[in-house]
Amino acid sequence: MVLWITGLPCSGKISIAEALHSRLKKENLHSHVLDGDVIRRGLSADLGFTEKDRRENIRRVGEVSKLFAEAGLIVLVAFISPFRTDRDQVRNILKPDQFVEMYLECPIEIFPKKEHKLGLP
Repeated sequence: MVLWITGLPCSGKISIAEALHSRLKKENLHSHVLDGDVIRRGLSADLGFTEKDRRENIRRVGEVSKLFAEAGLIVLVAFISPFRTDRDQVRNILKPDQFVEMYLECPIEIFPKKEHKLGLP
C-alpha cells in the first residue's frame, strides 16, 4: 500500500513517515520512505519548480510508489504535493485499497520550534 503524507513544508511529514517506518520495522513489516528532498536530489534532479515540473515529479514518485507497493512494501510518501489532481492521478494508478492520503496540518506556532530543533536559524 501507499500512505501519501502531504502538507506544508516543515509540517512534520518526514518525521511522521520515519517514525512509522521504525514502528513497522518492529512489527516485521517491510516499508520504505520516499522523501521529497531525497527524490529531488536523484530521480527528479532534472526538474525545476514550475507547475509542469512539480506535476512530473509527483508522477514519477507515483510510478515508483506503485512498483514498491506491487513488490509488497508499505510505501510512506512524504511530499508537499499541493495539487489534488496529481494526488488523484497517483491514486488512480493503484488498486482502490492501496492508496491512503493524509494531510498534515501544523499550527504556525510549531514552525519556529521545529526549525530550532533541526538546527536551522
